[in-house]
Amino acid sequence: MIKIRLNVMKIIEEELSNRSCEFAMLGVAEKKDKYFLITKVVSCERETANSFTASVPKELQIKILKYCRMNEFIPVVIHSHVHYNYLKFSPIDTEFEQSMVRASVRIGGKSELISILFGNEEFTARRWKNGKELKMFLIL
Repeated sequence: MIKIRLNVMKIIEEELSNRSCEFAMLGVAEKKDKYFLITKVVSCERETANSFTASVPKELQIKILKYCRMNEFIPVVIHSHVHYNYLKFSPIDTEFEQSMVRASVRIGGKSELISILFGNEEFTARRWKNGKELKMFLIL
């Protein structure tokens, strides 16, 4: 189960209010007894003109992975798919998430990542742990 701190949810809601373009942000989660708590987001990127994709620069990816390694946190990817009528992680999403996990392992971090995907009216979440995809429940 995933919970999101109120201050983080306000940032996400602000990004979701602009339904005309996609966004991507990175954050961190703390492992609690029976859930993960997303405590902060550190970057937000919007899609570029005519691209329908939002990407996060490599330098920011490495910074968040190092921060997570030093503090025993789990990296979080939060993004949207507002241009589609259905909500599903894309092959590009999977490739990006797996590359983040590989980079984390290369720098001595965990083989773990949480990903949250927002659509126009719904959301879904998953967790990568040791190369396996696990469905997650998100509590807003």
